[in-house]
Order: sequence, then C-alpha cells, then structure tokens
Amino acid sequence: MLLRHACPSDLPVLTELALRSKAYWGYTEAFVEACRNEFVANIDAAEPGQIAVGYVGNKPIGFVQVEIKERTAELMMLFIEPTHIGKGYGGRLFQWAVAKSTDAGATRMMIEADPYAAGFYEKVGAHRIGTVPSVSFPDRGLPWLQLDLRPRSVSND
Repeated sequence: MLLRHACPSDLPVLTELALRSKAYWGYTEAFVEACRNEFVANIDAAEPGQIAVGYVGNKPIGFVQVEIKERTAELMMLFIEPTHIGKGYGGRLFQWAVAKSTDAGATRMMIEADPYAAGFYEKVGAHRIGTVPSVSFPDRGLPWLQLDLRPRSVSND
C-alpha cells in the first residue's frame, strides 16, 4: 500500500469509502446515511498533512485523519474499503497516525471508536477510559479509548 496526503479533490471518494466501510458492520442504510456528515474528512480544517490516503494500485482503499493539538492527538477517522478489511491496511494507516502524532510531540492519542472497531484499537495498545455520545445519535454511547504515545523504557533485567 502506498500512502499520500489527501487533497480536496479526494473528499467525495473518501466520504463514500467511509460510508461503505461503516455499512460493512451490518448497519442499516438509513443509519449509515444519517452518519454521512460525520464521515466527511475536512481537509480545510485539518492541519496540512494530517489526512493520509492508502492506495493499492491506483485505487484508494483506506484513509486516516488525525488532529494534533499540543500534546494530544485525536484519531478523527480511519476507514478501510470493505474488500480490504482484515488484510493489515488499517494497521498501517494507524501506524502512520501514531508516527505523525509522535513526530508532532503528542504524548497520547484519543480515539472515539465504533463499537465494532474498539477491539482493533485495543489490540494496538489503546485502553478504554469511558464512553462518549455519538455525534449522529446522541443517545448512543461510543467507546472512548486512549493510547499512550510516550516512549517506553526497556529493561535489561
């Protein structure tokens, strides 16, 4: 997979990719459509270079957006084309977000996860610290996770 920074012309393609990725988990078409505004990568509001698109060949198969404010990064979005879920691409995009965050000086990453994606984030080292209300459905609680980005010391014991 090749990565490149997103540009404004990518937005329609990335939005539709995000909606297909969300639907993969069995959500109804009405539910997914109600989430549409939540899944539009906002390149204008993002700092340059905080959205990466993953390509296989000339086709975008996933993207990630991270927002970094001082010492805290927030994973805004990470979506994979359904035909590519489970093939390691999500992990590579996530590692890009971690590297981008640590390079910018962040010491932690906050993640508001879909319930179906929470296990993925826990496997890569994040831990649940609570729940937050969904933007699209405020009565629906979403897992709120935190990943420590500080370097770990290695013991020679």
